[in-house]
Order: sequence, then structure tokens, then C-alpha cells
Amino acid sequence: MKTLNYCQRFSRFRNRETISAVRSLLTQKKVHKFELAQLANLCPETPEEAKTLIPSLEGRFEDEELRQILDDIQTQRSFQY
Repeated sequence: MKTLNYCQRFSRFRNRETISAVRSLLTQKKVHKFELAQLANLCPETPEEAKTLIPSLEGRFEDEELRQILDDIQTQRSFQY
């Protein structure tokens, strides 16, 4: 029961459609599964923050490309109901 309460309280995404959309977006960008999970859970706001929290992103993505990915995630979060 504690795990369910924790997940409900701290989840970034509220419905399955949003989760599927974010997963699809990140899969298309050739993001590793670990990076996908971390980007979705941590929701960093800047490329610098993302690279600091997820060091494996360094050198794999240019800042502008990473910024677009982060913006797309934020857009998906804003569309959920």
C-alpha cells in the first residue's frame, strides 16, 4: 500500500495515454531505456540539468536536440487531464 501511495503522489504523468506518448517520443529519439525512465521521472527543465542528472546523455545529444526533447515532454505533461 505504501508503494501505491508513493507512486500516486510523486508520479509526473496521470494517464496512460500521456505515458505512451512520452515513451513513443523518447523511443523515436533513440534514448536508452534507463535514460527514458530517468527523463520521464525527473523531468529536467534544461539540457544542462538533464546531462548533470543523467551523465550518459553527455556527448550523445546536442543541447538544442535535448532541449527539444525536454520541451516535448513538458508539452505532453501540460496536455494531460
